[in-house]
Amino acid sequence: KIDASDSEVAYSGQEVLSFTETMSGITCSTKAFLGERGLYIYTYVDDPNVYYSAERQFYENDSVEYYIDPNPEYSNTLEHLKSKNYVRTECVQLRINVMGDSQTWYGRRIGSETSYPWSPGYFAHVVSAEVHGNINEQNGANGYSIEVFVPYYEMQLSSVPEQVGILVAFN
Repeated sequence: KIDASDSEVAYSGQEVLSFTETMSGITCSTKAFLGERGLYIYTYVDDPNVYYSAERQFYENDSVEYYIDPNPEYSNTLEHLKSKNYVRTECVQLRINVMGDSQTWYGRRIGSETSYPWSPGYFAHVVSAEVHGNINEQNGANGYSIEVFVPYYEMQLSSVPEQVGILVAFN
């Protein structure tokens, strides 16, 4: 059940990865687990000032971004690091705002190419978002939660991997 909550048994006991943005003091905490059919990720951001406007660019609203590498061991190999202009389409990126809207991207360019390495493209996923308090009100919230499910086949995986790499960011 994707409900912007970490109350599911599968999240119980999972390691929490947290980081704090030094200027604002806002902390982002994430848990993930590898399910039978896909990857589940839950994130809580303790931002007291949650903002959203449809007139703003997606990344200008409060949101979370996930960069997912389904084969992180390969990412550290010499073969991978020396490749030029190679795009790994099994790597996926999701941007999810506090309203539950999402954008999806494919690819991760390796090598000396300077263009943006990700290309927009839809892939299957399930998202839920919840603001704990009020939107667009100074100190009106107790943060927000995002939960997402990404099926393995969207990362070109045919079975449950031993691990995936996840980089989390928030705006």
